Amino acid sequence: VAIEPNAVPRKTKLSNSGNDALSTDACARNTSDQCDAHNCGTIPTAMLKCVTIYADISIADDIIDILGELGIESYTRFPRIVGKGPMTGARLDTHVWPGANTGFQVIVEEADATRLMDRLGDMRASAAPGAAGIFAFQTAVERSL
Repeated sequence: VAIEPNAVPRKTKLSNSGNDALSTDACARNTSDQCDAHNCGTIPTAMLKCVTIYADISIADDIIDILGELGIESYTRFPRIVGKGPMTGARLDTHVWPGANTGFQVIVEEADATRLMDRLGDMRASAAPGAAGIFAFQTAVERSL
């Protein structure tokens, strides 16, 4: 997203859909209630969701494939994280506690978050017992810069 000098962004740009329901807040370049003048395609943060995913590092590529299939191009990945879970036990990436996980944060519109959570749920449900684990949750994006 290109920010003009001295502009204060008030919304996050995800698409150029032009959906009036998504342009109810003022954009950074306009002081009116809508941004029809700029057709900037910004979305109020109230419409955004954050899907946080923690998974065994061995299935990171499968998660990236799901993101691609859903047309989700932007995400943050934490390539190697450690911790202890109730089902998997400790994964501390040491000789005593081998293994590591990976994490993703995906900020998307509500409909895309629902589709992503559904696909991740299908992935988890179809995994064989003892297979690499995955945990995901969805939260509202209250505010963004």
